[in-house]
Amino acid sequence: ESEAALKDACHLWGVKYDVVLKECTTTLVKVAGETATKLLPAHKATDVKDALCKAVYGNLFESLVEKCNVACDYMGSEDSWWIALLDIFGFENFDAPTG
Repeated sequence: ESEAALKDACHLWGVKYDVVLKECTTTLVKVAGETATKLLPAHKATDVKDALCKAVYGNLFESLVEKCNVACDYMGSEDSWWIALLDIFGFENFDAPTG
């Protein structure tokens, strides 16, 4: 189930599944001057997954706000439309376009 979801996400992002899987589940360590690949403990891999999801969500949210501002032709004039958004983190009201 998780593997299929990651494969779908990688396809949508246009990145290689095996590269993303490796980056999310391993780390490089130096021992006696040599570099070795080490599997991350499950809780660390979960932290990586959570950070990736947060970054993707944040970028999608910013993109949505930008598209809404363009659609409303928000130029700061008094007759411009405005939109306030409610996301899973709470109410957001933007005074000016972000970017």
